[in-house]
Amino acid sequence: MSVFNQTNQHVGTQNNIVNETRNEGDTFNMSGDFRGANVNIKSTLNNVTQTIGALSNADDSLKEELSKLIQQLNDTLQQAPAEKAEAAEAVAKTAEVLVQTSAAEKPNKTLLEITGKGLLEASKAVADIMPTALKVATQIVAVVGKITGV
Repeated sequence: MSVFNQTNQHVGTQNNIVNETRNEGDTFNMSGDFRGANVNIKSTLNNVTQTIGALSNADDSLKEELSKLIQQLNDTLQQAPAEKAEAAEAVAKTAEVLVQTSAAEKPNKTLLEITGKGLLEASKAVADIMPTALKVATQIVAVVGKITGV
C-alpha cells in the first residue's frame, strides 16, 4: 500500500492512482469523480502548439494566427460537458492531425483536405453546445489552407 503525505500542500482536486504488482484475479478499485477530466484535450492541443512552432513552410504571422486559433479551440473544448467529452476529444485529435500533416516538408494535399473536412464535421458534433468550436475550426482550416496552398 502506498501513502502520500501532502501536509500543507494545496493540490486542488486530485486522483492518485498507484501502480502495484497484483496477482491475477485481484481487483483494483478506484473512487472519486472522474467525469469531465479533459486532460487529453489540453495535452493534445499543447502538442499542436509545439508543432506550429516547427512549421517551416509558414511565415510568422500565419504561425501566430494559427497558434491563437488553436488556443481558442482549446479554451472552448475545455468547457465541454461530460456528455460531449468524446466529441470534443475528436475535435482536438483531428486538429492535431491537420496541423501535423501541414507541417510535413511536402504536405499531402488529399490528406489535408480530408482531415480539414473531418475537423469541420467533428466540430459540428459539439456546435449545439459550443458553437464557437465550429467557427474556430473553420478558421483553422482556412489558415492551414493558406500555409499549404490547399
